[in-house]
Amino acid sequence: MAFGVLGSIIPQVSLQGPPQKEILFVGIQSSLTVGKVSICNHSNDPARVQLGYYLEGDTTPNYFEFNRTIRYGETYETKDIHVGEGQRLFVLSDQNKTSFIFNGESVTDVANIVRSGIFTGLISSDKFNKLLYQSPLDAKSDVTLSIVNLGTLSSKAKIGISSSGGISGFSTSNYLEYDIDLSVDDTYVRPNIKLGRDQSIVCSSDFGSTLSFTVHGKLDYTEETNDVDVVGDIRVGGSIGIGTTAKSSLYKLDVLGDSLFTGDLNLSNNLIVGGFPAINETGGFNIGITSNTTDVTPGNVKAINFIGVGNTFFYDSVEQRLDIKISGDGTITDDDALRNVAFLHYGGFGSDDSIRFPQKFHEIFSHEDAAVDIEDGINVDIDEDCLLVITDKNTFDTFSTEIEKTNFLSATGFRDNIRCVFDFDAVLNAEKKVGYVMIPDEYANEIDCDIEPGNTVSIGDMCVLIIGSKSLSKIPEEINNDLLNPYFLSGATY
Repeated sequence: MAFGVLGSIIPQVSLQGPPQKEILFVGIQSSLTVGKVSICNHSNDPARVQLGYYLEGDTTPNYFEFNRTIRYGETYETKDIHVGEGQRLFVLSDQNKTSFIFNGESVTDVANIVRSGIFTGLISSDKFNKLLYQSPLDAKSDVTLSIVNLGTLSSKAKIGISSSGGISGFSTSNYLEYDIDLSVDDTYVRPNIKLGRDQSIVCSSDFGSTLSFTVHGKLDYTEETNDVDVVGDIRVGGSIGIGTTAKSSLYKLDVLGDSLFTGDLNLSNNLIVGGFPAINETGGFNIGITSNTTDVTPGNVKAINFIGVGNTFFYDSVEQRLDIKISGDGTITDDDALRNVAFLHYGGFGSDDSIRFPQKFHEIFSHEDAAVDIEDGINVDIDEDCLLVITDKNTFDTFSTEIEKTNFLSATGFRDNIRCVFDFDAVLNAEKKVGYVMIPDEYANEIDCDIEPGNTVSIGDMCVLIIGSKSLSKIPEEINNDLLNPYFLSGATY
């Protein structure tokens, strides 16, 4: 929270041209700043000053004060000015010895849907009613209205409040001010205008006038209820019942209905849900984990550890359930496969790497129609007496066991080791260079590799997707949704 002097400046006047606008203060991030600007002239001549603002991202100036004259030794202080995040106050003087000080404080303003600060402004030049500002549907507004005569003639201004519906809800009985006289360069300020939800400020002026209207202030999103609204600390010695009568013998806080917490909820003991401990004081939880209808978590759990590799996870968003299938303790991981359909050989370097003692050599399994890429800006260092070996492969044979290449019946049902259907979008590019769909030779004429409707399989340049085996490969005349055991596909989308 910023407090006190938030900005000060003596703008300099150049002898080569007119005075220039200089920034006094920029609204603090995620905050509302409220303060007054004091202007003091300590030059020998009267000073003509301007005080205005730019909204965030705007280059068009708007004014709180325009060409106000301040005599030698005189100090002028504005009313409270509300400045939101990124909004800029600027100043200007035609004398070199004019000091501007912005004194105030900032408060956090992150919860509001619309940020407080300077809300809007417009120029009026006729008697037609204009919608100047409308309070949000879910907020009350406490605003200040500033009117500045930027024209060359004296003018009159009218302001009123519309109870609802903008201009259509305004009537002549709702005028706040009628025919305010503003001389040239004059300023009118009306603070503390209270607007309920959806209420509006309406304004107008004389024909041929140039009156600048600005609304700035603070929004209040507090729900309107008959309950007590406490903005400071509160201490209750007994029990509190919300929507019910508190069971003082059991609970200090008894809430009937839903509760909303926008900050942290700190618990020093257990969280009990439905009579069961959901979270305990040491961080454990109970989410009802079952295996084949058997509860495997009779108590709270602090960590879940999956031992082995080849575990696959499926989240059912409708049932809000996580299914986990265990494929065994083999060497095939998620990095080696596209969801058990295409098993991969990687062939590229996306980060710096080196080959040195003690391994002395690294081997990359590739294919004669694929490439091994080294991305731009990446270095691969091979020390003396070390080797990088690139080996052409036509099969994926790094399964730990023959069982991993099948879907055989085990004691708990059929294994889910390999698949022959792309029911997801698949991409081979970058480091994923060579993929293999494991259709055994003996079934090559019976099984196709399917691409489900709505899904695509994209194979980049110098990337290869091998389906079936070379000895039984055939290239169909037309490939629709089925990949009919061609030996390899490259540089295309299916």
